[in-house]
Amino acid sequence: MSSAPADRQHGTARTEPVMPVLSHRQILTVLVGLMLGMLVSALSQTIVATALPTIVGELVVRSSWRGWCRQRC
Repeated sequence: MSSAPADRQHGTARTEPVMPVLSHRQILTVLVGLMLGMLVSALSQTIVATALPTIVGELVVRSSWRGWCRQRC
């Protein structure tokens, strides 16, 4: 009995999966895209947090609609 792997005994070579190699430009593109997404998310959250008191104020004024919505929704 030999110490070779089972695949080599049958004459087939085992192939390792090849990882794709990204160029420097592709890596930078991915990183810039991720950073822009995080920036937009942070700006959106800031805008909503600033506008939240106004939104709540609008909802309190229209609280008389709650009864109508409970009956029909």
